[in-house]
Amino acid sequence: MPALRERAQDIVELADHFLQRFSRRHGRQTQGFSDRAREVMLAYAWPGNVRELQNTVERAVILTGENLPVSCSALGLPVLDRPIASATPVPPAEGVSTGPSVPLRARDVHLSGGAAAENTNSPGVTS
Repeated sequence: MPALRERAQDIVELADHFLQRFSRRHGRQTQGFSDRAREVMLAYAWPGNVRELQNTVERAVILTGENLPVSCSALGLPVLDRPIASATPVPPAEGVSTGPSVPLRARDVHLSGGAAAENTNSPGVTS
């Protein structure tokens, strides 16, 4: 049987199954997984296979507030310091340089309220 990381559809189905199971077991109600939490689960290698997924989802159910979506932080998985690549590449906007530079990190954009403002104190941000 292939490793869990090679069966992306199984990750989503198993995570949803475990979410329902542990929500009932712990008397917690969530709004499912956030989109970003699903992306992080799909990008993770799952070296512990299904048992690690099961334990991760149970932990997330316990840590998630009532009637809230399960977040990346509740999962406790490592989050890449860059956006997870989508299946379809997006071309750069007109006037945006694609020359060599250090990429802007997703965390920096989030911390700036979504704007890619110049921040000389944050590594990885270019002007």
